[in-house]
This record gives sequence, structure tokens and C-alpha cells, in this order.
Amino acid sequence: MGYYDSLYIAIKTEMTQRINRCEELRILRGFVQGLSGIVIEIGCNAGYLTGEIASAENVTRTIGIDTNESVAVAMLAKIRNLGKGIKFLYGVSGTRITADNESVDGIVLSHVLEHFEDPAEILADLRRVLKGDGQLVVAVPKEKYLGEFTPDHKILFGSLADLERVLDTNGFKVVEAREIARAIVVVAKIAT
Repeated sequence: MGYYDSLYIAIKTEMTQRINRCEELRILRGFVQGLSGIVIEIGCNAGYLTGEIASAENVTRTIGIDTNESVAVAMLAKIRNLGKGIKFLYGVSGTRITADNESVDGIVLSHVLEHFEDPAEILADLRRVLKGDGQLVVAVPKEKYLGEFTPDHKILFGSLADLERVLDTNGFKVVEAREIARAIVVVAKIAT
């Protein structure tokens, strides 16, 4: 069982993030409101942001994916989002997304990318499933040194340029960005 696989840790992580990341969540909410169609959130934890995505005016279907294997976390996500039609997939590992090529309109990664030593494989799969005009919303912690906020981070994002470089190298072009004291939030599209 991994660090994030307990209900206690999932709730503690979410509450800490909601308290410490108010400005970042406001930016994320704004970017999410611009999404439409089918949207996947990778790293959905207990489903808080997933619920907000599902409530966006033009989002027609929402899927939350997480590596967490806790039945209690999955139940919390489902209960808090009753009636929103969200499909949750828990215990999903690896970098392959179970979706058809060019079938998704939007993908949200909030504090996920920094957990990959090499994000090339996951970003390639995101490009595969994202429609040509789809949007990728990414939020990462802005750290002064690797693991400043959490010891399991594997990539240091100290500035917007760091995130842009990773996305650009992997076939995405940032179209909108906000850099704040503790986070970087961007909207990207597939580079043409």
C-alpha cells in the first residue's frame, strides 16, 4: 500500500491543499471552466476537483483516475459526487490511459507530473488520447529544491520556464499560464 492509499492521508492531503493552495485552486477552477466535452482528471484523489470539473457548464462527461487502491477513498469520491455522473477508476498504475485515440477533449493533472522521473511516457499517452483541439491543464508545485513540499517529488519545477520546457519537449505548447508563489498552472495544447 502506497503513501496516498489510506483514507486518512487522502483527506489530510486534500484539506492541506485546499487551505494552502487557495489561489492555485481559484486559477485551476477558472481554467477548468474553459473545458468542454469529455474530461479526464488524472490524480483525482478523493474527487474534490473532479466534482468541480463535472460541474463546469460545457463538460459532458468526467472521469477521475487515481493510483490509490483504498476502497474508502473511492467511496468518499463517489458519495461526495453523487448525481454528477462521474466515472471513477482507482488502483490504476502505469502511464497508459484506457481511452481511444483522440477521444478526450480535456485532461487535468493537478500535482501529478512532478511524481514522474521521466514524464515522456505519460505525456505521449496524453497526446494520444487528447483530441487535436483538446486542452491539457497542468498544475505543479513551484519548489526551490526537489521535495521542498513533499519528499516523493522527482522533477523540480522552479519556474514556468521549467514546466514549459518539459511540455514543449513532449509535444505540447503552453497557451495560457499563471505562475504564483507556490505553484505553476498552465493550459497547453498539442503542438502542431
